[in-house]
Amino acid sequence: MKNYFLALRPKTLIIGTIPVILAYISALQYAKPSVQILLSCLGIALFLQMASNVFNDALDFEKGTDIHRKGPKRQAGRTISLRKLKRLGFVLIGIAILCSFPILSQSPQLIPLGLVCILASYTYTGGPYPLSYHGLGEVAAFVFFGPVAVIGTLLSFGIEIRNSQIVMASIIGIDAAMVMGVNNLRDYATDLKAGKSTLAGKLGQMSFIYLLSLMGGISALLKINFFGADARFLFYLCTLCSAWFFIMLHKDQKQKHVSRLFFFTLFLLLIDFLAMGGFLIANL
Repeated sequence: MKNYFLALRPKTLIIGTIPVILAYISALQYAKPSVQILLSCLGIALFLQMASNVFNDALDFEKGTDIHRKGPKRQAGRTISLRKLKRLGFVLIGIAILCSFPILSQSPQLIPLGLVCILASYTYTGGPYPLSYHGLGEVAAFVFFGPVAVIGTLLSFGIEIRNSQIVMASIIGIDAAMVMGVNNLRDYATDLKAGKSTLAGKLGQMSFIYLLSLMGGISALLKINFFGADARFLFYLCTLCSAWFFIMLHKDQKQKHVSRLFFFTLFLLLIDFLAMGGFLIANL
């Protein structure tokens, strides 16, 4: 049972939880969103993320791209059979679909969005054009953990989308993309050896680090827009943490401490969540 739990990669599930919670807090400014719908959105986000993690474990093993991986040990072919792991992925998708019933019963127009999310949970690693094998992992992280998660949750509550919510979704999406980017930076050498074409592999190590730095700069500009002049302290706090991260990233060009940087990106995500969530609550 422990091995199945590890296959879900529980340490990463904060990435799927935060955008839904932020969307709920934002919705409180305009209505009284249903807690049942909130739980449904959380269920969808978490079970689809777990399904994607499981498929990633199974299909990377099947393609032979995780033989020399530096990160946490994978379960496929070692502690869990490939067939059982794939079956688990589809079971998790089934549970996510069950979680969607309360939402789709009142908002059937969201069915196409749900289908796209289900497809993405598999095609991140699987299918004829796996996103993570064509340099689109960071793009997928931005889209699905940012705008799709936040705006999808708001639409589930029946909330009209506002510019500030799009900005908030973009900030969280960039954070998620940076988590994915540092993860791919950790596996840069082994992915090249295995023939996995991530964005880091396409651009080269230093160019990819500069891209991550640029993403951090864009995030800082978005935070100026989100917080405004009345919350400069929160902007400075988030920006200072980001600057610290990028200094660490540029200093660690030999990738000796990338695992530490990976957890620091999760910390940045949490800081942005607390800052934006606290700002929204203060303005209720």
